[in-house]
Amino acid sequence: MKTNRISNVLPLAFALAALSVSPILAADSGNDAAPSGTPPSGEGHHHHHGGPGFLSSDEKAKLKSAHEKALKSNPELKSERESLHADRKALFEKMKSHHEKMKAAMLKADPTLKPLFDKMDAHRKEWMSKFKKDHPDFKKHDSE
Repeated sequence: MKTNRISNVLPLAFALAALSVSPILAADSGNDAAPSGTPPSGEGHHHHHGGPGFLSSDEKAKLKSAHEKALKSNPELKSERESLHADRKALFEKMKSHHEKMKAAMLKADPTLKPLFDKMDAHRKEWMSKFKKDHPDFKKHDSE
């Protein structure tokens, strides 16, 4: 039942495609306003330095200041945070590798999926391009 296997794998492929520009990349961008258009993954993720969009600039600044003080006065939290960032980066790389292998296997199983993958890739690139344009301070977070 090859078609059943492929139909069971398609949702996973779409989920993995969405992960490629998930909030993992933007979690600490410092600017949590969502770009217009439909993001490849859900919204609602934010961290204290950028703050959720419903907070005022003063409230965001207050949170950021407290966050910085907490990290400064709690070295164990800063160390744990750095470790989590490294783990997150490694996980993202593993997921990206898995996604590419899955995509190749799916194309081998059904070459007619290529236009669909091309369409998904184009959407992802367009969305990321717009996101980066709308958020010039965006950077992948390697360390603090």
